[in-house]
Formats: sequence, structure tokens, C-alpha cells
Amino acid sequence: SPIGFGWNGSFSTSGLTPDAAVLVDCAPLPGKGLLVLASARQDVKELSDEQLLQLARFTTESARRAAERFGCEGTLGQRPSAVDRTRWTTRPAARATGTCRDVVGPRDVERLGLTTASEKPAGRALTEECSLRGPERGEGHHVRLRAYYGP
Repeated sequence: SPIGFGWNGSFSTSGLTPDAAVLVDCAPLPGKGLLVLASARQDVKELSDEQLLQLARFTTESARRAAERFGCEGTLGQRPSAVDRTRWTTRPAARATGTCRDVVGPRDVERLGLTTASEKPAGRALTEECSLRGPERGEGHHVRLRAYYGP
């Protein structure tokens, strides 16, 4: 999910703990950017919206301080006032419309025995994920793809 509020950043809540990432343009540095990452140690299901908001604010304020310290000229966002907790949508693999759209074609779905795609809306965050599952044959019949996008 995107952090929003003018930041090039996102939340990843696919594991047990939430992670936040913010990318800032910074031409004076080798690699020309800053990537600030933060994680919470508590299970994401146990965290309130307010606690996730604090993680977003911690990450964005850390990015702001780092950008000031290194003289970065990239546009910085505003202080987040809410978090996007868009849930995963699960649908038949052949009818994916979000982050799984066009990941596999109809032949691949049939050949690999894929049954469902779990996805979020595409194009709104620094990271995107697509989870594809086949028939319930245990944990081995599951594919999770994650993409990272720069500024």
C-alpha cells in the first residue's frame, strides 16, 4: 500500500510484521537517492491504524532528516495523517486485474494449475506484490512475486 501524502513510499504488510519504505531523490549522493526502511516488531494484525500511522511518520521523518543532512534537492512529502490498509483481493487467476494482471497468461494458468490470484490495486506504491496459488497441495504450490519501483 502507498504511504501517500506526496512521498514516494509504501507499506508492505504481506509478512507478519509491517515494513515501510521511502525513496528520496538525492543527486549529491552516489546512487542518487536515499532509501529509508523501517519495520515494526509486532504482528501487523495486532497493530491499530494509529500504530501503523506512527510507523509511516517515523519513516517519513527519518527520510526528511536524512535528506536535510545530505543536501538532497528532491521534493519531500507532507506528514502522513492516515494509512491505507487496502486488503488483498482474491479472485480466479485468469481474471486478475490488479498487481497480478498479465503476470501469467491463460496457457500458464492451465499449465501450472493456478487457481487463485491474491492482489492489491496496481501502480500506487513503491512496492507491489502478486500471490498465485494452485490447488491445495501444501505450501509448495504457491508463488509470491514482489516488484520494487524507483522514482
